[in-house]
Amino acid sequence: MSREVERRVVAVSHIGGVGEEVIESDWHAIRATFHNFENLPHERGKSVKSEIMECHGLKWQILVWPRGHVQSSRDEIFLAASLCCISSYREGENVMAASRFRIPSTPAVASGMTYPPTLWTSERCTKASPNVVRRSDILDRSQSFLTVGALTVEIDIMVLLDKPTKWMPTNTVCADMLKMLESDDPDDYDVTFQVGDKEPCLFYAHLNVLKVRAPVLAEIAGDSCDSRTTILIENIEPEIFQILLRSIYGGEIPDKNVLTSDVRMIIRAADRFGCTGLKLAAEAEMAAEGIDVDNAAELILLADGANCAMLKEAAMDYFAANAQTVMDSKGFEQVKESPAIMAELMSVALGVNKKRCFASSGADSSRDFKRMRVAALRQKLDDRGLDVDGSKEMLVTRLEEAGGNGMSMFETE
Repeated sequence: MSREVERRVVAVSHIGGVGEEVIESDWHAIRATFHNFENLPHERGKSVKSEIMECHGLKWQILVWPRGHVQSSRDEIFLAASLCCISSYREGENVMAASRFRIPSTPAVASGMTYPPTLWTSERCTKASPNVVRRSDILDRSQSFLTVGALTVEIDIMVLLDKPTKWMPTNTVCADMLKMLESDDPDDYDVTFQVGDKEPCLFYAHLNVLKVRAPVLAEIAGDSCDSRTTILIENIEPEIFQILLRSIYGGEIPDKNVLTSDVRMIIRAADRFGCTGLKLAAEAEMAAEGIDVDNAAELILLADGANCAMLKEAAMDYFAANAQTVMDSKGFEQVKESPAIMAELMSVALGVNKKRCFASSGADSSRDFKRMRVAALRQKLDDRGLDVDGSKEMLVTRLEEAGGNGMSMFETE
């Protein structure tokens, strides 16, 4: 009873029609002795419960019906028995187990009766075995069922457990990097930035981190600076610079509401300081949901100036579908000042770039790449480990120089 449960994968259970690999425990026994058996309750269908016993870390009770269960044979009086599980390993969790019933005092029932795996919910008993042995046989002293008038019942129990869940520790690199950024000790840093015109704020950073994650900002900091040298960063709000640093250190992306409200400042700052991950995330968010009649023209200019290929493509698509209303908006006056953008808009409006290309996947020409969607271009670049930031023209040039394959018919504009 005190042995540890031996666990091994032995079978596939199909409880409820779903196959799940389970672990089968060793068989352990519980024993209950019912004293003065002959004088136990005389009514058919009335049970007697044992004390609560523990097995496999669970609580169990044995129930017997001295004069038969309601489902016992009516021709003779039989002993009926059942096993009840009254606990679980975790709250609300069911227990699955197999059981073997026996009366150890007599060889006739010593081999016992085995019951297949049963799913127990809390405080649920197995279906009663209505005809275990005749009552008359139990009371027959020559058959040795009773010992000093007491009947002893044993039940072997084997529990079936879910296969242990594989666990891997959480990757804490990003969280640890943010802890570095949030340290209160200035001696932990070697770069100090001053940001903000009206109410200047100081931000501390590590030059080696900036070199990898924001190379432009690292160049501004310089190789010989230390925490005592304050570097002035102009034309950016402290709140945006904080977002920038948290993205540099922990890959943190602001929530949707922040991205939507501050997307212009975030994109400009990320592009200015070479924080590509934040720039691409803000660009994707705006391209997906942020374009409307009032801001389409402004976003075209923003995307063109910050080399946001996906945002520019999405804004151009919006213009093609809503050309007249966009041209009537206030922001379109600034667009008119750029002949190059106006030429692009007119070609989009006229559908020049909407012709489908059915080039094979092995095609390889600048014409093919130029007619691919930005997402497809970035995917090809990413697959080759190349930079995915920049204007569409820059993306096409990188693929051409890398000798990448052209597009398939599903990657057209």
